[in-house]
Amino acid sequence: MSKNTAPVQKGRFFIVNDVDRPCEELIAERRGNKLVYIKDKNWPAMIVTKWTVSVEDFGIKLTESGGWLHGEKIGPSASRYYDGRIRGWQWEPRFKIKLEEKK
Repeated sequence: MSKNTAPVQKGRFFIVNDVDRPCEELIAERRGNKLVYIKDKNWPAMIVTKWTVSVEDFGIKLTESGGWLHGEKIGPSASRYYDGRIRGWQWEPRFKIKLEEKK
């Protein structure tokens, strides 16, 4: 990890529910008691439910650097569907997403 890269606190980024595909396109950031998609700003804020899962629970390590969120698949998923099947990360095992500047 470079000196400009910081680990991300677990509980900040989530997959909203069991209908959303667990992938970088559908990551939401927790803002107070609401969840906001970080790539698609057209959706209204959503609430946390029992189906909301932190991105890290999919075996993803998150870091932040220079206004970017970096993710890397480093282990197996601990997330499960309601029927007990493993809910694995989909799409790229490494990704980078531009974060909105804090105001």
